[in-house]
Amino acid sequence: MLGILAIGLSIVFKDQNVAYLVGLALAIAASANFPALLLLILWWRFTTQGAIASIAVGTASSLLLIYLSPTIQVNALFPLTNPAIISIPLTFIAAVSSLF
Repeated sequence: MLGILAIGLSIVFKDQNVAYLVGLALAIAASANFPALLLLILWWRFTTQGAIASIAVGTASSLLLIYLSPTIQVNALFPLTNPAIISIPLTFIAAVSSLF
């Protein structure tokens, strides 16, 4: 199933630069994984609920911001082409706020 999705996305983005697409993939991975891993190592109060919230918010926010960016939309609602500058802080906020 994931292979079919990858083939479909590669057909849609056939005119894009491969290095740019790799940067977007790394932005999604960083948004989903980096805050959870960092908080897991450094914060003793970090819980499973916080990890799940951070991974879900990181993935969803980065994908949504990529969809709203000039990469996909002609009249973009989100002006940046890489979502990591916004989605990683949102992920940290979700991870910490899930404990309260």
